[in-house]
Amino acid sequence: MYKAPNSCKRKFSLLVFLLMATLILSCNNMSTGGNVFFVATNGTDSGPGSKNDPWRTIQYASEVMTAGDTLYIRGGNYYGKISPQNSGSANNYILYRNYPGDSVVINADEENTSIYIDELSYLHFMGLTLTGAEGEVFSSGGFYAEGKSHHIILENITATENDGNGIFLCGNDGRIKDIQIKDSNISDNKIHGIVLWKDVRNVLIDNNIIQNNGWKNDWGHGIKIIDFENTQGPFNITVSNNDISYSRTQGIQTWNAQKILIKGNHFHHNGATGIQIEDYSKFIVVDSNLCEYNAREYAYETGIWIEASESVLVQNNKINNNGIGLILRRANRVLTRRNLIYDNDGSRKTQSNAAGIIIGETGDAIIVHNTLHNNGHKESWRAAFHSEESVSVSSPSIKFVFSFSFLFFFPVFEFNIVSYEFSKLSLRVYSNSSKISWFPKSTRLKIVVPCFTSSSP
Repeated sequence: MYKAPNSCKRKFSLLVFLLMATLILSCNNMSTGGNVFFVATNGTDSGPGSKNDPWRTIQYASEVMTAGDTLYIRGGNYYGKISPQNSGSANNYILYRNYPGDSVVINADEENTSIYIDELSYLHFMGLTLTGAEGEVFSSGGFYAEGKSHHIILENITATENDGNGIFLCGNDGRIKDIQIKDSNISDNKIHGIVLWKDVRNVLIDNNIIQNNGWKNDWGHGIKIIDFENTQGPFNITVSNNDISYSRTQGIQTWNAQKILIKGNHFHHNGATGIQIEDYSKFIVVDSNLCEYNAREYAYETGIWIEASESVLVQNNKINNNGIGLILRRANRVLTRRNLIYDNDGSRKTQSNAAGIIIGETGDAIIVHNTLHNNGHKESWRAAFHSEESVSVSSPSIKFVFSFSFLFFFPVFEFNIVSYEFSKLSLRVYSNSSKISWFPKSTRLKIVVPCFTSSSP
């Protein structure tokens, strides 16, 4: 019989010891570093903040805790604004969290925020409900950070029923950076769900439910990544794996933002467009999203809309049952490939705007390897591609290999598959003189594009 060497036995015994020690620490202290404190609604701030003699207020705890400390908050309702006073450090975040299994609600109680961060860093908030914040669009949020704050983690947070925003990161008076918002529920806030305003960098928004936000006014969004003043806008933002729905207008909007990745999200049942990339945005990737049943409140809205932006990649998205599938307008250097665009029929608000893809004033755009099916309204004209410019078109009837030639703009369309349930029109073209050209489904044309050369895949 084989016997393990003594050295192997010693290593195995050491491993078992380490695992057991880790488990014991986890069960007894629920933390492996720094001090552990407790807060409860029946506590007192004159006590030691222990499990058996907890503090009364989160604010008092925040003034005592230093790098590496953990605060466990027992269940209940806590009222007023919390303004932490101390930062953690790179390897020793300060953790504020609910006691496991307890429901903790921090009600701003008519203050402008439940948790306010100003020039602090290395803080981690987990398992808290933030509600009751009052205020205007740029001054309120269930969670509000400004003033060069950085390295903040929001995990398993519920930001709900705030009169303003759910979460607001304000880069107006200093750069906000290195923020994570993950595994949270940002819902039923009256202005916006999440706002990244001005100089905000290196943010991850991942695996959240963001729904039913923005119903206080006519322009509330699920996520707003913006700088309307065109100074130093948001930069290097990742929005991934979120469910974003029932926003008053857009599911997500960018404006003067750069290096934005929007990937793997589900945008559905938003009042206007699912994904809106707007003025001065650049270096944008929109990848592998499901955009469906948007444009519920507004007529001329889409699954994805690229407007006055440049260097944009739109790929691997599924876009269906919106008013319009995709709009490219006043955009430059856009690559649209491998998207599935179908059943965008405009039936919720209007039939006349229905189309798979609408293009206007867009240059250096390439649209390749997309599949379009059954777009346009069945009771009206049916358009797979619809352009608002003077164009020349070549197209086999089903497998589209055609290019648009503008005076100054040179989009190219190659190797797209287009099909219809109904025998309607394959293309509608608006010229600059408002003349309409119709290309029936059976039309087969050829064209030579003098300014753009593309090769077969």
